[in-house]
Amino acid sequence: MLKQRILTALVLGAILITIILAGSKELFVLFIIIAVFLSAREWAVLCNIHSKLPRLLYSIILTGLMVFLYLAIDSSWMENIPIFGSIWWCFAAVMVFYFQQGKQTIPTNIFLKCMIGACVLIPASLSLIYLFEPENTRYFVLLFFILIWIIDSSAYFIGSRWGKKRLANRVSPGKSLEGFLGSLFAAALFAGIFSFMKGITGIEILWFFVLFIVTAGFSVIGDLFESMFKRHVNMKDSGKLLPGHGGILDRIDSLTAAAPIFVLGLRILEGKI
Repeated sequence: MLKQRILTALVLGAILITIILAGSKELFVLFIIIAVFLSAREWAVLCNIHSKLPRLLYSIILTGLMVFLYLAIDSSWMENIPIFGSIWWCFAAVMVFYFQQGKQTIPTNIFLKCMIGACVLIPASLSLIYLFEPENTRYFVLLFFILIWIIDSSAYFIGSRWGKKRLANRVSPGKSLEGFLGSLFAAALFAGIFSFMKGITGIEILWFFVLFIVTAGFSVIGDLFESMFKRHVNMKDSGKLLPGHGGILDRIDSLTAAAPIFVLGLRILEGKI
């Protein structure tokens, strides 16, 4: 299981890194479109849509909406996408909190669940595309994915080795407080390494520490939010497409919340990098 997990992560990582380093906006956008389409099919199941045709239609509609917004929104409006996404994930964090307290925060209406899927996938995808577009900020896309891999890996391995206290037992019994704290520490350590390599000094180092740690915190919210929906429909994995990981959503759940936060943080820090 662990070997499959590592191998799958290496293959996906190699593909993504190659696309980013190639600097091809078209390839990157295509990669995002494919990820959104496949993730939407899995989200449909979390909405209790199991028939193939309705799942396909939902995937087409949601992906089409993402592409339409990407083509129709000008650059000034694209700058606001991370803001909308960050506000949504603050609201989602409240939903997770009250679900953990035993409250029913997941709507029963299928249409509302489908709309939530759009809130999960579209702001994250557009935020990453927005960050990729200027040539001088493309390496921050790679930085973001490396940060997410470090956060996820540290939480997994530290939690597996030392995890004892459950982080949110009603939402995701497999996640530990130790793993969560370990991921925050790993994010802080990576912020220090990045700042040193970039020659960042003074108060700017503190800003990067805050950005990386907050991004790590919201990545956990994204993970827990998807787990909340899976628990609601009694599913362990969102799919079976990725060996060792489950579905596409299981692989990208953390970055759906982290991406808008990270991009918004970079916007706030603009001019200080």
